[in-house]
Amino acid sequence: MLSDPSTFFCVDMGTTRTRVWFTEDGVVRAHQSGDFGVRNVASGQPRQWLVEELSLLLKKTQMDAASRGLNKKTTAILAAGMITSDHGLQAVDHVEAPVSEATLARRLWRGTFSGDFDLPLVMVPGVRTLGPDSGMEGVLQSDMLRGEETLCFGLLKTGLLQPSMGLFNLGSHWKWISIDEEARISASRTTLTGEMIHAIRSHTLIASALPQGPPGNLDSTWVDLGFHEARHAGLGRAMFGVRLLEQAKQGSSDDRLSFLYGAFIQSEIVPLLAQMKGSDRQVLISGHASLAKHWGHYLNLYGVPATIITEAEQEHAYLTGLLALSQKHL
Repeated sequence: MLSDPSTFFCVDMGTTRTRVWFTEDGVVRAHQSGDFGVRNVASGQPRQWLVEELSLLLKKTQMDAASRGLNKKTTAILAAGMITSDHGLQAVDHVEAPVSEATLARRLWRGTFSGDFDLPLVMVPGVRTLGPDSGMEGVLQSDMLRGEETLCFGLLKTGLLQPSMGLFNLGSHWKWISIDEEARISASRTTLTGEMIHAIRSHTLIASALPQGPPGNLDSTWVDLGFHEARHAGLGRAMFGVRLLEQAKQGSSDDRLSFLYGAFIQSEIVPLLAQMKGSDRQVLISGHASLAKHWGHYLNLYGVPATIITEAEQEHAYLTGLLALSQKHL
């Protein structure tokens, strides 16, 4: 059960994927997703195209709810994620970290959806971490979130995330998020790793060596092989190793994808541990189940206690956070 007694469309728009839920009396009644996001606008589609795609997804969700006998009028559209970026529906400034749930709630953007639904639109801004100064070093040490802040505050409400813990979210971007002792988002660290893997699988010489579609169950032996190859030879050489494995007819395409993920995990784990500054803080991992499992394995090997949350727990926490943040604006 979620906490708000009204009926809403809840939206999570990412870089490549958008999800919509129809919630009634705090319960998810219908859910639809679409393979579109702000990357489409960044690649040349007009913003109106994004509005139209979201309108279609909202209609599909409404029809799904109606097919279940749910015809209650929707109160508003609640949204978070990349929808507030400069490639989204409306650019909304980040809130500077450290930021609490109450502070973020006071900074929500409110307007009207310009698509086929004449409904109030409430959107959660992202969170920005500033660097230590205004120079180049400060820029390169800064960071930003859009969507993960909503997940974090939902996880805090459900009790899965606690003050002084960290969240590691594995999506199109891999993000490490620090929660301080006052339950505020205090800092984050983002890499483009998920997008890099997508680009490698779609637009490079080694694409033919790898499967298409979402990753399945990553094989531990091949992940470990890729991890050790990247540690020994570097990430670039490990990626070319995928080509060598294909030419030598070693492993299946799924095995070679596991090898590639292992190489990227190795390239990320050292700077991630440095970001954590050797602390013994506990980490919560969200994202693709098999990838999260392997990340948890390596973090535990390096002495970092890691717990993996399920997709259902992640979805529930996101909606809990979105409704909680939006309540004061409805």
